[in-house]
Amino acid sequence: MKIYNMGSLNIDYVYRVPHFVQPGETISSYGREIFAGGKGLNQSIALARAGAQVIHGGMIGPDGAFLKELLEDSGVDTTHICTLQEASGHTVIQVDEQGQNCIILYAGTNHCVTKAYLDELLKDASAGDFMLINCLNEAMEIAHKKKMYIAFNPSPISKELFTLPLSYVDWWFCNEIEGAILFGKNQKQKMADQIAMDPEKIMQQFQKQYPQSHLILTLGKKGSYYCDKKDILFQPAFEVKAIDTTAAGDTYSGYFLADLAGGKNISDALKDASLAASICVTRKGAAPSIPYKKEIENLEQNNKIKNKGMNNMDLKRITSGFIVAISVAIMLLIPNKYVIGLLLAIIALVAMHEYLKAISKVCTPIKWVAYLSCLSVAAVNFIPEQNMLKAIMMFLPI
Repeated sequence: MKIYNMGSLNIDYVYRVPHFVQPGETISSYGREIFAGGKGLNQSIALARAGAQVIHGGMIGPDGAFLKELLEDSGVDTTHICTLQEASGHTVIQVDEQGQNCIILYAGTNHCVTKAYLDELLKDASAGDFMLINCLNEAMEIAHKKKMYIAFNPSPISKELFTLPLSYVDWWFCNEIEGAILFGKNQKQKMADQIAMDPEKIMQQFQKQYPQSHLILTLGKKGSYYCDKKDILFQPAFEVKAIDTTAAGDTYSGYFLADLAGGKNISDALKDASLAASICVTRKGAAPSIPYKKEIENLEQNNKIKNKGMNNMDLKRITSGFIVAISVAIMLLIPNKYVIGLLLAIIALVAMHEYLKAISKVCTPIKWVAYLSCLSVAAVNFIPEQNMLKAIMMFLPI
């Protein structure tokens, strides 16, 4: 299964300055650094380093030859990257003494893509292949006709975005601010602001607007969610000391899609993507910070990075199992209906806790009332064992 990426290729010119230049002012910089940049470049490198077969489409100028070389060194197929006699897309970035920046973006050759070029790029694409894209109407149309899976990372948000055939999108990759704008766009701005503070509301709006699609919602150090019309899964973030978060989102989406294309399940893809992003943020730079698949595998085997949520979850499951085992043992040793009723109430409490964790705290009030009612009846009245089991089974999802 191939992954085509039609994303930006940029050169970042970074100038260290005492302060941002003011109107009419000329200042000297402390120095200039040149970096490879662009969401498309970062995403393709992440995909390739994660082990995916990735084909990058795009345009560069003569000044962008090193961008193509960097992609090739990471294992990206660059056959379709064309060199034009124009300036590559680039940014001019001022960084002051406090580390703040201001950026001017020039699209350059990134805006020279034509429909004829896209037809040629996707000529050998097959149904079931992936198309990763930021904002190109023609690419979506072609990929949709070929029955490809369309993965969309809507960044940056622009007015043009809302003219795209968004119903074609199969996989969305958004942060919570982008999610609030996209899935609250028919709401008042005040409501969109409220949604941005609540990932559950973003996902609820998404499920209503795009029930046929899948959403990956990233929340930085707060973790990430997977959402479709039926299920919601939560992946805690790995606990690391972040140095540079520039390419974290691109690394996450690249690793997730690579796992998905490789046949892994959603839970494993979420974990690998989160781990890759957590490694990325501990390093400086964008493309150089993106880890290789072998690094992920080594860390998983050696358990060198602490995943606060995952480790705690494993510990809680072990503890829950121990509580249940002890409760059953006591019931066998002390066949008293009152003791049995109390211990079954404890088991029901453990079951409720594990269920709520499994559905990532997304629970309706009705479910809460049902479980709490079950526990209250058991704890207060000590229902005999057979009736208590029936009561529990009524509310547990089988």
